[in-house]
This record gives sequence, C-alpha cells and structure tokens, in this order.
Amino acid sequence: MPENRAGGNTGQRIFLVFLLFALSLAAFCIFRPPVSFRYRSWLLVPIAFSLANLLTPLVRLVALRCKVVDHPEARKVHTEATPLLGGVAVYMAFALSAVSVFWYSPELKGVLLAASIVFVIGVLDDIFGLSSLVRLLAQLVAVLVLFGFGMQIDSIPDPTRFHLLKKAITIIWVLGITNSVNFLDGLDGLCAGFGAIAALFTGLIAFLTHQYFLMFLGFSLAGSCLGFLPWNFPRRGSAAIFMGDAGSLFIGFTLAALSIMGDWAENRVVALTVPVLILFLPIFDTSMTTFFRIREGKVRTIREWLDFVGRDHIHHRVYSVGIGKRHTVLILWVVAVMLGFSAVIIRTGGMLEAYLSLIQASLVLVCFTGFIVHMKNRQDAMIRIAQRMTANEPDGGDVFGVSM
Repeated sequence: MPENRAGGNTGQRIFLVFLLFALSLAAFCIFRPPVSFRYRSWLLVPIAFSLANLLTPLVRLVALRCKVVDHPEARKVHTEATPLLGGVAVYMAFALSAVSVFWYSPELKGVLLAASIVFVIGVLDDIFGLSSLVRLLAQLVAVLVLFGFGMQIDSIPDPTRFHLLKKAITIIWVLGITNSVNFLDGLDGLCAGFGAIAALFTGLIAFLTHQYFLMFLGFSLAGSCLGFLPWNFPRRGSAAIFMGDAGSLFIGFTLAALSIMGDWAENRVVALTVPVLILFLPIFDTSMTTFFRIREGKVRTIREWLDFVGRDHIHHRVYSVGIGKRHTVLILWVVAVMLGFSAVIIRTGGMLEAYLSLIQASLVLVCFTGFIVHMKNRQDAMIRIAQRMTANEPDGGDVFGVSM
C-alpha cells in the first residue's frame, strides 16, 4: 500500500499493533481479582484498538476486490475513489472486545443484538444502496429489540399506561442520534474520532459510577474507533478507507443505546443533561441544518430530510472557510472533548448547573457557527467583487485601459 494512503511503514506498524494486542490481552487475562473489573476494563481500549487496526487493512482488500468503493461527487469532499466497509472492522473489534469479558447483563446483550441489526443494514446499504425508508425501519426494529431487553429512557415522568411516553421519546432519541452521527461522516476521521471521544467519556463516567457493563461497551467502542482512525485519518494524504454507513450508523446507534443504558445521576434533569452534552455536537449539527433547510424550503417531510444531501453541515461550513480538512476535524474534536468534560463536571451537580451547561454549550456553538457563516459570506462577497472587476477589465487585461 502506498505510504501516502497507509500513513507510514505498514509492516512495522502492524507488528507493533499486534504486539500491543498480545500484551494487552495477556494483561487482561493475568490481572484477575482482587484487581477490580473497573481497572481491568481500561485494557479493553488497547485490545479493541489493536483488533480494529489489524482488521481494517484486511477489510480494505475485500472492499477493493468486491469493488465496494465511494466515488467522488459534487457534494463530497474527497477526490479519489475510496473503499468502503471500514465499519466492518470497527464492529468486529467492538463485538470481540465486549464479549471477551465473559460477563454479561441483559442490557449488554440487548445493545449488542440491536447494534448488530443496524450494522448489518449498514453493510447492505454500502453494497447495494438501500432507501432511507428501509434504513429507518431497520433502526426502528433495533429500538424494539432494546425495549425487549428492558431499555428505555427512565429519567422522565410518564403517567401513560405501558410507559408509552417514555417509549416514544426513546424512539425519537435513538433514531435522531443514530442519523445525526451518520451525518457527521463527511470528512476523514470526523465520525470515528467523535465516536471515540463520546465513547471514552461514556466509559469514564461509567468507571466513576461503578457501571461495569456500560464501561465494557464504552471502552470497547472507544478502542475500536481509535484503531480505525490511523487508516481513516492518516498523518499524510487522504483516507485509505471509509467506514461507510456500516460504521457511522453502528456508532451512532451504539452511542444512543449507551446513553439510555447508563444511570447518569440521581437528579433527573442532570441525568438527561449528561448524555445530551456528550452527544451535543451531532445534536446541534442536525438541529442547525434542519432549521436552515426548513426555512429555505429544501425539506418538508421526514423522508425528504433523510434523503436530502448537501454541504451545509457544521463540518462543511467550517471547511468552507479554507482552513483545510485536517484542521476542521481537529477543531470539532476539541469541541467534542470540551462538551465531554462539561458532562463529567455536572454529573454531581444540580439542576442549575445542568441548565447553565446546556445554555453555555448552545451559545458557544451558535456563536461559533455564526462566525463561520459570517466569514464564508465575506469570502463569497470578495470573490464576487473580484469577478466583477475582472469582467470589467478591457481586453488585454490592462486595468488602466491601455492597449497591450
């Protein structure tokens, strides 16, 4: 594989990653109680990282052989045909890491089964190109699986019979987060990096609150996303492989499922605020683009919203300023990290802290987006002025009207 697509000496890197995997797995097996599961679970990060990093080049070869590639289009940023199915490596690393603890709960089983359904439909979409309605119905089936394992949002009062209000809000939440994270998959490394950050903060809070099964899943997902990043966000050149819908839908659904699986705080408002802050970047991005699209008459139904493609997401707007793909992704990663720290800080706070944190996050991102839009408008205005000046120049290009 060429160096600019692989990110360096491939053989040496594979050897080092395999060594990391062997050492991490050995330590995980050796460190038995009295070493607590809380501390052994941190080893799931390097284990999942190693598995994803080793599996990704194999999946890439399969995708190239089967010609499952993403071709450049006007609405896309990449300029070369790039293999898809990177999400297969992320999913396999996540599943193998999560089951390696040999200690399961009904919720953990429910997340694995439901996420597997979303993953399969994502793979089929990458290969055959499914309609948005089919994808949405598959995600709905996955949510029903979560219900079957007793998982739903419990932080809101529900006077209805059979908890219908909670179930309705859970459906909206899970489907919304799943597709919002999918929308982030527009620049190299952005979706995988955000998935790693959100999963790490989920695992960290689970560690602090002794939620073992949530910790297993959070750290497994974080390591899987991190292991995929060197192939999707190399130091030089463009991505060697994209995760595709198999990865982005799977990551989004898993993060949404973990958010309703966790017991975030004793206070109901705080319990709702913590996962919102962790996932605030895709929530804000989807809310912002939906607002502008409705205002401009581009979408009128949910079907149109799912099918609409355009370069108006937050990463497109930042990238359009001209700072480059890599810096755009790094800036949005920093925003996600800051929001994650806010979630950790308010975990032990009260309602006032929760409300203030949400207001602060909203204002920061609104101002950030407004600044980006302003800068892009100024750039467009300067380009139009330059074009008019060029069009008004006499033949020969002499601005003083003197013939050349």
